[in-house]
Amino acid sequence: MASAARPNMPGKYYQGYYRLQNPDKYLGNPQEIIFRSSYEKRFCFYADLNPKILKWGSEISTIPYKDPYGKTRRYHIDFYIELANIDNPDYNKRLLIEVKPLHETQIPKKLKKLTPQQMLNYKYALTMYQKNLCKWDAAKKYASSHGMEFLIVTEQHLNSIK
Repeated sequence: MASAARPNMPGKYYQGYYRLQNPDKYLGNPQEIIFRSSYEKRFCFYADLNPKILKWGSEISTIPYKDPYGKTRRYHIDFYIELANIDNPDYNKRLLIEVKPLHETQIPKKLKKLTPQQMLNYKYALTMYQKNLCKWDAAKKYASSHGMEFLIVTEQHLNSIK
């Protein structure tokens, strides 16, 4: 079994602690690999078992960013991975990875007629989208200035890997 998850309860996210199968690849405390969604759990499993991933870590990279209101915040990027570089074996490819459902990577769609609750949900989704754009912009700049790449992985990516 790859993880110990808390049971799903109404209003709660699927989360738990991932149990490593290849602890020599993991950067950080192997007892504290938390996943905050089923997508993150799948990515942990992928990173742990993929022989092309030489090293990986969960929430080991934190960068400052400014939220939509200009306040400085801290962004804990989901994953850091190092891949073997075929073109240059002396230089591993380093990536910062954010795992998100596809719908959270796109601007929320506003329906023509909204109930009061739907309006609140729309406003919340729009605020989260704007916040994510600020985070992702900061992550791209940080990654670029540190010789890395920043990628957003969605369920479409996870469904395409075995």
